[in-house]
Parts: sequence; C-alpha cells; structure tokens
Amino acid sequence: MIKFLLLRTIKLQYLFITVSACCLLLGLLIERTLYTADYTKIAEDFEKALIQKDSQLEKLVQVTHSLQIPGSSNIKTWENHQGLNSSNQNDFTILIYEMDSLVYWSNNNVPVSKTFDRDELANGIIRLKNGWYNACIQENDDQKTIGLALIKHAFSFENKFLTNDFHASLRIPKGIFLTKERKKDSFPIKSPDGRILCYLGFDNSMSATSQKQFSLLWYLVFFLYLGFIISAVRYLEILISQLKDHFDNLSVIIVFVISILSLRMLLLVNQFPQLLYDLPAFSPSYYGTSFLFPSIGDFMLNAITIFYLSVYIYNNSRANMPDREKDKDNKVSLLLTSALKILAVLFGGVFISYLFDGLIINSTISYNINNLFELDYLSFIGYASMGFVLFAYYFFGETATLGINNASKNFLLILWSSSSLLFVAITYFFIYKDPWLVFWPPIFIGVLLAKSLISRDQKETQKPMMYPLISLIIVFASFTAHITNHGFSKKELAERKVLAEKLAAEFDPVAEYLYGDLEKALKNDKTLNSFTDSIADERTNIIEHIKDKHLRGFWEKYDVQITVCQKGDSLLIENENITRGCNAFFNALIKEQGRGTINNNFHFLDNNNGRISYLAILSNDTVSIYFEMDLKIIPEARGFPELLLDIGISKHLSDALKVYSYAKYKGSKLMSQAGDFPYTSKLRNHNPNKNFYEYNIDGFNHLVYNVDDTTTIVLSKKEASPVDPIIRFSYLFAFFCCFAFIFIVVMMLPNKLINVSINFRRRIELSMVSVLLMSLLPISIGTKYYIEKQYNSRNHQNIKEKIQSVLIELEHKLADEKELNGDLKEYISYLLTKFSYVFFTDINLYDLEGNLIASSQPKIFEEGLISTKMDSEAYLQLAINEKTEFVHKEDIGTFDFLSAYIPFRNQDREVLAYLNLPYFAKQEEVKKEISTFFIALFNVYVVLILLSVIIALVVSNRITQPLRLMQSMLANVKLGSSNEPIAWNSKDEIGSLVKEYNRMLKELEVSAVNLAKSERESAWREMAKQVAHEIKNPLTPMKLSVQHLERAWKDKSPDWEIKLSQFSKTLVQQIDALSSIASEFSNFAEMPKTKRTVINLLRVIENTIDLFKESTLASISLQIDSSLQNQKLMVFADKEQLNQALNNLIKNAIQAIPSLENGIIIVIISKKGSDYIIQVKDNGVGISESEHEKIFAPNFTTKTGGMGLGLALVKNMIENSGGFIWFESKKGEGSSFYFSLPIHQEE
Repeated sequence: MIKFLLLRTIKLQYLFITVSACCLLLGLLIERTLYTADYTKIAEDFEKALIQKDSQLEKLVQVTHSLQIPGSSNIKTWENHQGLNSSNQNDFTILIYEMDSLVYWSNNNVPVSKTFDRDELANGIIRLKNGWYNACIQENDDQKTIGLALIKHAFSFENKFLTNDFHASLRIPKGIFLTKERKKDSFPIKSPDGRILCYLGFDNSMSATSQKQFSLLWYLVFFLYLGFIISAVRYLEILISQLKDHFDNLSVIIVFVISILSLRMLLLVNQFPQLLYDLPAFSPSYYGTSFLFPSIGDFMLNAITIFYLSVYIYNNSRANMPDREKDKDNKVSLLLTSALKILAVLFGGVFISYLFDGLIINSTISYNINNLFELDYLSFIGYASMGFVLFAYYFFGETATLGINNASKNFLLILWSSSSLLFVAITYFFIYKDPWLVFWPPIFIGVLLAKSLISRDQKETQKPMMYPLISLIIVFASFTAHITNHGFSKKELAERKVLAEKLAAEFDPVAEYLYGDLEKALKNDKTLNSFTDSIADERTNIIEHIKDKHLRGFWEKYDVQITVCQKGDSLLIENENITRGCNAFFNALIKEQGRGTINNNFHFLDNNNGRISYLAILSNDTVSIYFEMDLKIIPEARGFPELLLDIGISKHLSDALKVYSYAKYKGSKLMSQAGDFPYTSKLRNHNPNKNFYEYNIDGFNHLVYNVDDTTTIVLSKKEASPVDPIIRFSYLFAFFCCFAFIFIVVMMLPNKLINVSINFRRRIELSMVSVLLMSLLPISIGTKYYIEKQYNSRNHQNIKEKIQSVLIELEHKLADEKELNGDLKEYISYLLTKFSYVFFTDINLYDLEGNLIASSQPKIFEEGLISTKMDSEAYLQLAINEKTEFVHKEDIGTFDFLSAYIPFRNQDREVLAYLNLPYFAKQEEVKKEISTFFIALFNVYVVLILLSVIIALVVSNRITQPLRLMQSMLANVKLGSSNEPIAWNSKDEIGSLVKEYNRMLKELEVSAVNLAKSERESAWREMAKQVAHEIKNPLTPMKLSVQHLERAWKDKSPDWEIKLSQFSKTLVQQIDALSSIASEFSNFAEMPKTKRTVINLLRVIENTIDLFKESTLASISLQIDSSLQNQKLMVFADKEQLNQALNNLIKNAIQAIPSLENGIIIVIISKKGSDYIIQVKDNGVGISESEHEKIFAPNFTTKTGGMGLGLALVKNMIENSGGFIWFESKKGEGSSFYFSLPIHQEE
C-alpha cells in the first residue's frame, strides 16, 4: 500500500510539472502574437469595410436621387423622410441641393454649408469640421444628391460625450488616424478601381496588446498562464510534502511558505504575466504605496497568495496536531505559549487596519459603497482583496487556536481576557485611538474561541456552525464598514482642504480655456480693426462694439472694464489721486499681481479682492486694449454645458464642486457662493486663530479655511445620514456572505456538493429570502419605467411651458418685424443670450428654410458639433406637416437631451422662424433621480434581506420546533420500555401529527410486548434445537462406547482392563465437550457488564500482538498511519472486552490460514473523521459470498469445530464500546476484519 501511494505521488508530481511547463511554453509562444500588431491586416480589413460601406451608400444615393422631381422643393423626399432617416440615421446622411441650395437633409449631424461648395463636398473621402466622411454625389441639371457616410469623428476637442473614434461598423481600434497625405509607415486605402482614397496611419504609442485585450487569444493566454501557476503550486506542494518523512511538520510548512512567497516575488519583479500588467488594474495611477503593493491588481494577487497560504497552513497544522497531554501538567507554560499566539493574531489585526487604511487613502478608487453607481470594477477588486485578507486572517486565527481548542472554559477565558487587555493597552496608547480599530481583533478572537467551545460541546451532527460563521462575518463587515468610512473621511477631508486652497487661489479654468477663442475672434473682427485707425474718436464705439459683439454668453458672468490705450496716454488713479502712463500702469499691475495662464495675453490677478480677477491684453503696433475682468459677486449659474469643454477641464469641473457648497468671505462679508447651502451674509462662528477647522450646522459639515487675515473660504458638504453606517454594513455583510458561500461551495465541490440536501428549516429560510430577492427585479424594472415616464412627462410639460414663456418674450421684442434678416441677427443673439439667463436654458432660432439665425450657445455650431440646419425631424413636423409644436429627443455625440420646437409668429400671425429650446443642462437630472432611487431601493432591500434572514431564522425555528421535538422523541423511542407521549395543546396540523404519534406509541407498546414474547419463544426454540443438536454429538459416541464395553464384559474379553481404560478416556472427552458447550452458551447468554474507561488503544493492541509473537503458524505485524505517529490513541472502551475481541480476531485469522502456507497477519491503525479504524488482515482461505450475511450469526461457523459464537461475541463487545465492526473478504484471497472506535475528546 505504501509503495502504491509512493508511485501515485511520483506520477502526480511528473504530471503537474509537465502541465506547468506546457502551459508556460504555450503561453509564451502565443503571447508573442499579442505584442505584434498586424498593421497590414488592419488596413486590409478597413479597406474591405470601407468598400462595402461605399457600395451601400452608392445604392442609397441612387434610389434617393431617382425619386427627385426638379422644382418640387423635394416634398416627396420629405414625405419619405421617416423611412429614410430611421433606417440610415446612424450610418448615412443624405443631402439634396437644388440650384446649389440645400433643400433636404436627413439629419443635422454633418456641418455643411447651406449652399453647395465643390471644395467642401466631393466624391471620395473628405474632411469636415467634425469628422472624416465618405462622400458619394449624383447630379443632373441643377439637382445634386449627396450621401455621406461617417468614417471617423474629428472634433476639435474631446470629452466624455465627444470622442474621436472610428465608426463602430468599421471595427478600427484606437491609436489609428486618417490622412490625405502619405506619411512614414502609413498604409494606402484604395478604391475598387485602384485609386488611393486616403492613408491609414498608426500612432507610435499604439499598444498591440491593448488592441487584443479580452479577445479569444487573450483569454487563451490568460488561462494558460493560470494553468501554469496552479500546476506549479501543486507541484511544489507535492514535492515539499515528501519532506515529511525526514523533517517535522513545522519545517515543511516553512519551506512551502517560503517557496510560494518566492514564486510570487518572482512574478512581481518580472511583472509576469505581461498581459495582466498591461491592464488598468495594474497601473499605479489608481493605487500604489510600495514595492510590494505597486497597484490594486498586485494587492489582489498578494491577498490571494496570503489566503491560499493561510488555508494550507491551517489544513496541515490541523492534520498534524501534536499530543498536548504533556503540556496539561504545566498550565503556565501552555498559557504563555498560547498567549503569544493569540497576541500575534491580535497584532495581525492592527496590520490589516493599517493595510486597509492605506488602500483607501492612497488610491483614486471610490469605496463609497453607499452609492453603488460610484463604484467601478476597480472598487470591486479592492473589496474582493479585503475579503481575501480577512478570510486569510480567519484561517490564521483558527491555526493559532488549534492547540487550545480542548482546554477548559476557565483556561480559555483567562487566556482571552489577559491577551486582550494587554493588546488593548498597547494599541490604544501607542497605535490607534479609534475604539473600533482597537477592539475588533479581541472580538474576533473571542468569537473564534466561542466557536470552538460550541463545536466541542455539541455532537458533530448538531454543530450550529452557521451562527459562529455569521458572527465572524458580522465582525468582518462591521470592521470593513468602519475602516472604509474612516479612510474615506480622512481622504475626503484632505481633498477638501486642497480644494479649499484652490478656491482661495481664485482661478477660473473655463475662462482661461475660452479666452483663446475670444482673442481669436477679436483679432479677426474687421469692424474692430477699422475702429483702431482713428482711436481718439472711436474709443466709446470700440468698447460698446466689443461688449455687444464679443462679451456675450459665458463672459456675462464677469464685470468687464475695457481700457483703450495709445502710446503716451495717461490714467488718473482715483484712490491715489495720481496720474500714471496707461501702458506702464497695466504692465506694473501684471508684474505685481499677475500670474501666468495657458494664454500669454491672459493674466490671473492675485489681488485678494474676494473675486476671481483677470487682466487680458489685445494689442497691435498702435493701440493696446486692456480687459479688467472681475467675477460678479453672486454669479448667475446657467450651467455651462460639459459638452463644450475639453476632457481635462470637464473632469476638473465634475470633480470639484459636484458634492460641495462653498462661500468666499472678505472681511467677514459674503463675496460669492455656490451650491445648495444658504450661507449667511456675514461669517459666523469664525475662529481666525486656526488655519483649518470644522463645524456642523444645519445638516452640513463646514470646513473653514482662513486664507489670510481678511479672506476666508467655507467649503461645505452634507452630513452623513444616521442610516449610512447601517447601509454600509448591510452591503458588506451581503458581500462577505457571498464570499464565504463561494468558498464553501468550492471546498465541497469535489465530493459533497452532489449529495447536498436541504432540510425543511433551511427551505423555509431560503424561501423567504428568495421571494424577497425575486421581487427586486420586477419592482426595479417597474419603478424605473414609472420614474422615467413621470420624469419625461414632467419634462415635456416643463419644456412646453418654458418655450411658450420664451416665445412670449420674443414676441414682445420682435412681433412687429416682417422678417428676421441679417441686420437683426446681433440683436436677436443678444436677446437669446439674455433670455437664456432668465429661463436657465439654451435657445436657438431657425429661419423658415431651417437655417440657424441666432443661438445663445453659438459655440456648438462654431465648433461644428452639429450642422447649422434645424433638426430634420423637427423641420418635417413644423415646416412640412405644419404642426404648432414638437418635442423629441436629440443627441450630439453621446450627449442626449430633450428639444422643443415652436413656430415664431409676428403680430400678423405670419411664421417668421422656428424657436428651439434644447434642454442641455437638464438631462442629468433624470439619471440622478433614477440612481438616487435605485440606491435607496438597494439599500432598503439589503436591510430587508438581513431582516428577512433574522425573521426566517426565528420563524423557521418556531415552525420546526415541534418537528424537532418529535424527532428527538422518535429518536428516544425504545422497544420494550415506556415511551413518553408528546403534550401539544394546539389543534392545528402539528397537533394532528402529534395525536397520531401518541396513538402509534400506544400501539407500539402493545406490539413491542407481543414481539418480545414471540422473539423470546422463537429464540428459545432455536436455542433448544441448537443445544439438542450439539448435545447429541457427544452422546452418540458415549452410547456406542457403553455398548462396546457391555459386550466386552459379557464376552469376558481378556483385554477388559484396556477397553475399560479406553472407555474412561472417551467418556471424559465427551463430558468435557458437553461442558464446553454449556460454557459457551453461558458466556453468550450472560455477557459481563461493560466497564468503559479511557484507555490507550495502541498499548492494548501491542500487548495483544505480543501474545502471538511466538506463533509458528503466522507472522503478525503492526502498521500505524503516518498522521498518527507519535500520538497517544485514546479511546473510551472496556479494556478486557477489547483484549478479548482482538484475541478472537487474531485467532480466527491464524485458523483461516492453510497449514502448508506462510501465514501473514497485519494489524493496521488509521483515522477517519472522529474514529480510529483497526484492521486485522490475513492471507487465509477467505470467506465465500454465500457466507457473508451469516458471519456474525450466533450459531454460524466456517470451522470444523466450535459453536460459532466467537464473532458474535466480538460484535457485541465492539458495539458496547460505541464502535462498529465489518469485514471484506474473497474466497481464496484472505480476509480483512475492521472495527471502529470513537476518538476520546479531552474535556
């Protein structure tokens, strides 16, 4: 057997090293292809896709062009617009020009001129303001039909709504660009006739791996490397386990741990596998603290490694626990060594607190589990890592308490209290002042020790392991909820201080970004340039022109003072009552207070006036114009759309003040404010002696930053809700329950999961929780639908009311106009901008041909984000179908918004234009409302699930209590003794069941009496037959001997004395046989009372084997399982009966061996679960299958002599000691008799 196990181990060892090597080599070979970008193939695929797209576009243009009727104003095309637009809107744009004027457009995604320009639109690939397009033109006479297929977006800036990607249908990865000119390493893209359409170029920064991430090939390499690591670890485990024959268990564990940690360090240093380290999770930009923890991905791998090692150490320590009996005599030594182990675990909890604190503070990852929508996959990696670390901590704790699990309750209480007091004192005074961070490790150890006591005091079948496990998860969830909140609060406060300092700096990044456009517009203004030719007479006109023409929209949030200076001009400085040179004054101002920005001619002024101040300069050879800009005291907040901001600026805005309110005080007077909190006009509760301080008032936490003696910044955020900790705990409790469930399932998977059965009580609990979980999905879907419907309905109504209000205001100003021609455009722009601030919405106005007249947000059109043509669907409904109102959804990039249209009429009720209100700033509200609802719903459901679990436990306990009572009573039912009926007063289903049970008890008692009587009679009959049979055997030879002696007497036989002597001997032998028969029956009928005591099983077996050492019939040997070496095998049994049973089994084994063979008998001791297994194995004749069922019967024997009572006695003896006996045998191959005895557990 040992040889077989050794061969099996060697085979496994070679198997794992072979699999490991194959996986590694295949992974390395295939991974090389991941780092080799096939640019040629990308270009070829792009060319094929482009040709296919061009073919589709050409067919569409042909069909559309064939429908055109010259001079019909394309009414028919507009009538077919719905089908044309719906089927091709995402792929194609159709434009129809008549007499070089645009008369039809299928959508307004493409910014093209309203008059046909061959330089702008031509067959082939063209570059427009917002992207690259494939153009197809068909024309006849004065009519042109143009089809445009988007190839790649090319916005002038990018943000979360606008990305310069290729069209999705082309499947082109990032890092590739289009160009009309051939560049180095670019690939030509040709048409079917061989013409070069464009070139495809590749950025040097383009990563081949990033293009193939999460492809099938990527997953193949990933699983190959995973197979390599798992096989390598298993190989190390098998290889090192062979050291157990030469070294103690602790040494083997240390070698294995060092090997695994070395393997992990090797992978970390070499960043292997590379395909993992190319993922964002392994970037230090999200998290990184040290060489060991350079990224959140490495943190996760380290956590998994520690978790695996903790399980390995626990399993090996439990399987090789040394005998602790010697230590019992020295309780002080045991207490000290145990206390050191417990203290090591306790301080391990401190290290975990430090580790988790750093994980949260030193990362840009959100761990705000109260708002699930803030979390991303990196957040879940972080929480999973915490789970692995905490459950590793659990196994380390279990390992540390293994040696003391059997100690007395008083000993454990003294150990826990003394270790905890010492730990709390050290931790509180030298490490943490936070009570929860101090007390959670002692609570954890207390739960572990309580768990061991509960499991020890209960029978194995009744271990309530669920409750200790839930208690541990509660400790872990509470700690994690606290540490994440603790770290988040510290991190948030630090970030708020930085933000307060930034606000104190009084910068406006949006203004700095937009000034570049303003400067360009000023320089290109021909009217302004004409004014500068005669400065002396035109100063006022210059200032008025700049304010009316250029300082609209965003710049109206600033008070702007414009100063026009020529060389030699002077300024009167009023507060100083002195005159200074104009240019010299502003140059000195820049030198003293100015700070540079992204634009050389736009200077931030650090003048501590409580407002954001800038000085802009526009100059040429003859004149300089200075713009002194101060942010208005309480600036109007129309909500500048993020759509128009570059990604860097939009991110800054979104991160900066979404959560906070802030105020700026100058000399204790409010200068500016923003956000939800209503600040007082004068600063209260002010403490000028502290740089930073906090206070809570009106449900907000306020951070006060004293910039200097006069300037104060107050940055406020809503206080956490009292239920937030409960919600945080609920989520984490559910998360750790799932974590524990997955681990248990994985552990059970190899052998037990198939046979898992759920009892009645668990079914009740699962049913209650399942009903709750199943209701979550329909409620979520239904409520989401209802909220969206209600919100959309409300928004439709609001936008209709708002557009009517804007229309009324416009009619007051423009009702007497006959047409809105070019002379009115500037005035209309002024009105729209003014009304946009009044109604907090953007406003556009289109003429009757769908062309933009004016907009409060002209930058959208200037940047070419969309066309200056009106939305085609809206134009169809208002201009063609003559509807009086139209509201629908539109989009720019991925930015969706609601848009309303209404005709603008003059006092004669003539339609002059179409008024449009796009709800740019309002679309986020529905998402916020839905997310807020779902957060609340999930929070409520998590709490409800926890409550349902508690209620389910109580309810199921109440429901199953009578069933458990019946189970207990049924288990105690004994035939032939008085059984107690169940008292149950309720007349319900359980009551009926109890009534039937009590009735059956009475019937059972009657049946038991009758059965006992029948069995006794039957037994006596069988026994009488057997006794008669056995007595007849010696009586026959006795009768024959007497008859033979009588004949000899009558015949006066000369050898009478000899025959008398022979007769006497025969008679004595037969009398001895009768005596033996009587003794055997006496022994079987009256077994001596069992006297069970704690005995050393090994000594009993050794003593019994020693009795047969001198036997010449067989060699007898003893084998002990390696896991039981050097251990005392204590059992609770009758020593004399155990000796007798072993004697009988060994005698039977010797008697079963043929006389001509060398007998071999092996006694083997092993362990299974909570029992010792003793096997007596021989190489005798064996037992035939027909005899198997009768082997333990009292009157059965396979020998030529004997009563057949030996094995029956053995069976009784083993069962009296709480064990079981069985055997395995084949005729001619020998037999193996087994019996089990429960391991004695020390109290």
